[in-house]
Amino acid sequence: MNADPNAIAEKFRKIMGPVAYTLAKEAAKECGGSVSGEKITVDAKKLDAFRQLMQKKCGKIIGDHLAETILKEG
Repeated sequence: MNADPNAIAEKFRKIMGPVAYTLAKEAAKECGGSVSGEKITVDAKKLDAFRQLMQKKCGKIIGDHLAETILKEG
């Protein structure tokens, strides 16, 4: 399981394009993380919440199964 929110966003970006970073920034802010430019910072305690939000947000676009698979590969 990947513990870097930037790496998670990058995995989704490869499939979805730049919209993945927009969703990652939203997810980070929603779970209490921060965004500085293109760098996303999420506390280790809130990483699971970030991953769930990314799965939910990206799953609406690429499908829940693919979003889950992307997160499991890390």
